[in-house]
Order: sequence, then structure tokens, then C-alpha cells
Amino acid sequence: MVETEVAGLGDVVDALLAASPDYLARQGTPQTPEALSEHDCLTYQGELGRQRWYFQHGEAPKEVAYEVDGSLASNDAESLVRAALLGQGLVMFPTWLIAEELAQGSLVALLEAWRGEVMPGRRELYVLTRERQLRTPKMRAFMEYLFEAMSPCPPWDRWREHPLTGL
Repeated sequence: MVETEVAGLGDVVDALLAASPDYLARQGTPQTPEALSEHDCLTYQGELGRQRWYFQHGEAPKEVAYEVDGSLASNDAESLVRAALLGQGLVMFPTWLIAEELAQGSLVALLEAWRGEVMPGRRELYVLTRERQLRTPKMRAFMEYLFEAMSPCPPWDRWREHPLTGL
């Protein structure tokens, strides 16, 4: 197998902290990750347990883990997003999962000066293929399309370009 990193994506799978305008009007807007202890953080709980939220500010050498707590933990991301839309609390998810809600303004991005993540380190996007497939016209066309579609950033990170109109 050959792995090809989908180039030019940088923050391809960073997570973004978000909440509904209604929640923020009632509870206030956190200005730092430390302020999350005063908020209802709706967390994903999967096979590895309840997720921790990690934040890295500016050129800091590495991310810092924050233990967050809230009224709802679930292994169903859609349920957590729905709860956030209803004003129950804050969620942290990759933008590919909440881009439409961000574009519509039903969720508001928070702590954007920090790179957010739900696990330590960075995650990137790769295409895995058999070496001989890389030479086929179909695969070359697919890879060309993929790199074009993902430049200069992935479509799910273009939500700011389409406010209130969807993607």
C-alpha cells in the first residue's frame, strides 16, 4: 500500500468549540479554555472513555489537556450536536461535522485563537492505494480532483464563506 498525504490541508481535522447563540446569551462566552470549567460541556464518550479537550495557543510547543464536564455525554455525535443546537451546552467537533450549523449561524465558533483537538497530537488525511493503482487514469483523475477540491482548504472549512446560506 502507498499512502499519499492530502497536501495543503494543515488543520484538516482540528476540532472546533461551538455553542448556540441562545446558550451564549444565557451563560456567557468563554474567553479561554480555563473558563470551560464554568460551562456545560457536552462530551463524546466512546470506546476510550469520555473525551478530553485539548487546546494549543499560537506557537505553543504542544497542546494542553482540559478535563471538561457537563450534563450530557454520549457516543452519538448527532445527539450532542442536537443538544448544543437546543442551547444545552458547548460541543467540540471537527468542522466537517458542524460546518452547516456554523454557516447557518445556529452554532457559533468559540476560542478560535486556540487550535482545538479531542486527542493529543495532530491528525492528517491520507489516501491509501495499491501502488499500481496510482498509475491508472481513474486514480490519477480522482487524486487530481481531490487535491483541487481540498485546496486551499477542505470544503468543510469554508463555512465562513457561506454565512447563513449553507454550504
